[in-house]
Amino acid sequence: MANRSFLCTAATVLTFLATIPVTPAQPTLSDPVYGVGPSSGFRTDRLTPKQRRIWGEIEKIVQATDKTGRPLHPMLHSLWQRIQSSGHTASIEMTERWVLTGVGGKTTLKEMRSDGSRRAVVIWLHLWTIDKSHVDPIVRRSDGLIPFYRLGKYERYAEVLGHELAHAVLMLENPDYARLCTEYDSVSTELFVNRNATNEEEIQRRNQQLQPLSERIEKPAEAAELEIWRELLNGQRRGGGGVVAENARRPLLVDLSFAN
Repeated sequence: MANRSFLCTAATVLTFLATIPVTPAQPTLSDPVYGVGPSSGFRTDRLTPKQRRIWGEIEKIVQATDKTGRPLHPMLHSLWQRIQSSGHTASIEMTERWVLTGVGGKTTLKEMRSDGSRRAVVIWLHLWTIDKSHVDPIVRRSDGLIPFYRLGKYERYAEVLGHELAHAVLMLENPDYARLCTEYDSVSTELFVNRNATNEEEIQRRNQQLQPLSERIEKPAEAAELEIWRELLNGQRRGGGGVVAENARRPLLVDLSFAN
């Protein structure tokens, strides 16, 4: 059966152009490397040696524990483990060049069978964009997040990865969420393809149609990112086990069940 590919951008899209992934020499989703392998978890075989070292630094953050062995970043670690135990594959891609979309990452989904039993996600990290992002309290989101604020280089990557892992978990676990991403992709792609033949009024109408879809898609990922950002900040300050233990016992604040 032919593969079906779905696009879900990594940040709320302000214009239809931001829904189109533009990455240098990006492989197509029909590339066999994106097929689901026999095991569950992450695939990094498309990364360069330098990028694999970066991935190793990100993994150190994910796997960091306190003196009692509890995760320092429970939300980030939980999302990672859900991918590892999902029965599906997450292929990791990185680009170190500027991309048109201006987002730090994106996640795409493949359904290899109509029953959804064989799936793969592809997670892109746009390193240049993350590195060059302006960080200032003035860009604080309404939920309190200041993206990358007071975070080091690899912690920034971990924040973006956490956002994308939330997308990936929902894509793999929740068919309604996957269908919503499909609808978003369909509308945005149609608008892009027909952009020269579409008048300004129609573009505005389609963008208004995309906005609520984007908000629904992004809401759980943004909530996860906020929690992860807080974890990363707290992890920098923890000197003993008390605060960590309390945080580890606290239930995760982000509901990834996604009600349609």
